[in-house]
Amino acid sequence: MTNVNAESANNPGLPAECMERLALFAEWTNTTPPERIVYSKGKDQTFSDEIIMYAHTTGMSLDWFWLGDERGLVMAAHNQAREALQ
Repeated sequence: MTNVNAESANNPGLPAECMERLALFAEWTNTTPPERIVYSKGKDQTFSDEIIMYAHTTGMSLDWFWLGDERGLVMAAHNQAREALQ
């Protein structure tokens, strides 16, 4: 499994569940996630440019990564299947 360290100095205080999902996604897709996931912490915390680009280039749902929400994955697969039929 890909090693993604939630306690990294680049990602202080990230929820362990997020880092577990990121490690799982990286394993499934044989990709390497960026080291920096967020900028800042607390109420000023926001996704890093690196994780945004990783999600964009690999198709990783940020809703799934951050919230564990599978709805985006289901809808993306549904929409892709509908487009293929047209």
